[in-house]
Amino acid sequence: MGTITIEEYGNTGAVNAREVTIPDLSKQTGRQTDATTSTSAESFTLAKNTRVVKVYTSALHRVSMVDATAATTYAYCMGDGTNTTSTDFGALGGETLYYRLDA
Repeated sequence: MGTITIEEYGNTGAVNAREVTIPDLSKQTGRQTDATTSTSAESFTLAKNTRVVKVYTSALHRVSMVDATAATTYAYCMGDGTNTTSTDFGALGGETLYYRLDA
């Protein structure tokens, strides 16, 4: 069992420097936390104006916007079981994001 937190952002950068490599905190559109992730895929719908998601996890997870099983089109979010790490992804607002604990 693991924990995953996913933050959604409307874009990256700041007022005068859009689309740089960091999320724009003033444009955060949502946050989901799931403290009981398992190897079964779970999902939620991103806010319409989400363009970036930041995934925090301390265990190895798979995330996908294409595949409910997160088995064929997915990205790994690395965690070593001890330290929480974060990974940033571009995303499509209004789409479904799937995630599951890697086994």
